[in-house]
Amino acid sequence: MKKIAFVNIKGGVGKSATASTVAHMASVLHEKKVLIIDLDPQGNSTSQFKGGSFLEDFKRQLDGNIEVINNSLGDLLIDKEKDIHDCIRQTDYENLDIICSDMRLISIEEQMRANVTSPQQFRLQRHLAKVDDIYDYCFMDCSSNENLINTNALMCADEVYIPTRTDGNSVEGVLKALKMVDEIQDYNPRLNVGGCFFTCYNPKKSVSKDLIQLLERSDVYLIPIQIGVSTYLERNSTERKPLLVLDRSIRSKATKDYVALTEYILAPNQKLYLKSLKREVN
Repeated sequence: MKKIAFVNIKGGVGKSATASTVAHMASVLHEKKVLIIDLDPQGNSTSQFKGGSFLEDFKRQLDGNIEVINNSLGDLLIDKEKDIHDCIRQTDYENLDIICSDMRLISIEEQMRANVTSPQQFRLQRHLAKVDDIYDYCFMDCSSNENLINTNALMCADEVYIPTRTDGNSVEGVLKALKMVDEIQDYNPRLNVGGCFFTCYNPKKSVSKDLIQLLERSDVYLIPIQIGVSTYLERNSTERKPLLVLDRSIRSKATKDYVALTEYILAPNQKLYLKSLKREVN
């Protein structure tokens, strides 16, 4: 099972949209057996796949009710004896399972930090080892914080990809994420930075071109696949349906971009894939 994390130390850059979309496309278009893990207390990937309506959840949150999900990631991290199989839920989509999260993840991290009797950075790694031969890929939707939960993800990840929007704060989040990855590579030397890519990309804006040039001048590898803007991406969070379900004919540029990004991430030789992609564009 190849383990891939999506991380940026800045919210609203498209981590959840990317993780859920790539996971769904990998399972549907490429028939891979996929596990997605939601490591964010906000639970955006969880909302995408666990079922239930956006309106009901919105009303519940207005009333101040926090949804508690039994057998969630938090239960898995706090209890080393927990059976990971109990925490894996089937989604409505073939070959795609999920480990959900909820807001309790915030307090659970505090409990983990307070436990000084054993290392807490390897909890997720130990659990995932028990399903290593079941799945082809594990995609991890990380939060926008430099926290112990993200550390658990990166300690067991093989690759990390960094989505960013075309604004200064998001690009600063890229640098913070890279710093975190660099520190963790001392303990997980197999962790590789797959690259950075832009989401909600509008090539007509001069700031987009400026930030591309800025990243290209740094040590950041910028994947030459930019995710465009689409109303389907706006609908996918409220309708709780994957992008490819809303855009089955793959008409929008954003859907096509995510198809290309998924193919790139799954490609056995990414350089050759980019060459073939360039030929198709030309």
